[in-house]
Amino acid sequence: MSIYILGVSIDDLKNTIDYVTTKDIKFYTVVNADTEFRSKYKVKGVPMTILVNGESEVEKVYFGELTNNQTEEIMNLLNAQEGSFK
Repeated sequence: MSIYILGVSIDDLKNTIDYVTTKDIKFYTVVNADTEFRSKYKVKGVPMTILVNGESEVEKVYFGELTNNQTEEIMNLLNAQEGSFK
């Protein structure tokens, strides 16, 4: 099963691109997510990390800035699956 990480930004496009580029972020980032996206993934605020499988089902949600333990948990999930994260 594939797991995807989605970053959700409430900032404008230019600031988001600058941030993602500076931090060398390798996962999908949604800018100014519309109501349908926020509803589908139950976005309540940011920062928020959503792990989504290949069937667009939410596997796990983290609210707030990720702790080292949460980051390690995510990396273990990604490393456990065949291939790499998307």
